[in-house]
Amino acid sequence: MNLLPVAGVVWFTFFRLSLVSDHLAYLPMLGLALAVVAAAADAARRLAVGERALLVVLGVWIAALTVVTNRYAVVWSDGPALWRAVLAADPSSFHGHSGLGDELVGRDDAGAIAEYEAALRLRPHAGTQLALAQLYAKAKRNDDATEAFRRAVDLGSDDWRAPYGLGTALLQAARPADAIPPLQRARDAKPDSADVQNNLGVALLQTGDIAGARQAFEAALRADPADAGSAISLGAIVTMYDGPDAARTFYERVLRTVKPGPGRTQLEARLRALGDAGSSGAAR
Repeated sequence: MNLLPVAGVVWFTFFRLSLVSDHLAYLPMLGLALAVVAAAADAARRLAVGERALLVVLGVWIAALTVVTNRYAVVWSDGPALWRAVLAADPSSFHGHSGLGDELVGRDDAGAIAEYEAALRLRPHAGTQLALAQLYAKAKRNDDATEAFRRAVDLGSDDWRAPYGLGTALLQAARPADAIPPLQRARDAKPDSADVQNNLGVALLQTGDIAGARQAFEAALRADPADAGSAISLGAIVTMYDGPDAARTFYERVLRTVKPGPGRTQLEARLRALGDAGSSGAAR
């Protein structure tokens, strides 16, 4: 009875989620093994087969199973070995290609790209499409990344990284107006992301929406007060539209939280320049 559901004889909702279920047969197989041994022992008694002969047969059978198990265990040595074994058995397995791609990310990105591409030739899948798009972006294949992110969005991905990736790729392609809608969608899904808010601010700034850009950069700094990039962009807006006094106050405030690095050095230089400009004005 325990074996029936996992063997697929009786369907139940588990099979919507499980790629393989043979491992769930291990426990009920113990019952079958006990039944086989009991039947063999009873048959041996009826046929007057000696116990020693029966034990020899049982020992040989266990030894054979041990050899087979040892050979099969190699398949489970790591993730790539497992999925390569799946593909050796079924080269048209979507899950085999996508699973191997997942395992190769960070180890062999080119190999992961090839596996994701093979998986997507078999069937469309938003998650796999997003993973492929991220690898394209990492490899600086911006045109491929743009199209892959767009497909992930079109396939209904509910991951905020899909519209964010699309907007960022469009922004890098000098298409800020096209980048705004997906970045706004990403912002709505992930409002606490400094990266999303910053890139949206850049796109709005490049299209001339100063007020919108300012709001986005302010949101980015609230999300990550240590982010120098947002502080630099917002500082330029404050300097231009609010005047040097407001800019000095702004730079002094953000320098309390911005982490050390080239960005902080640039903020410090801007603050010094404002101070120098103020001194020069007082002297005149």
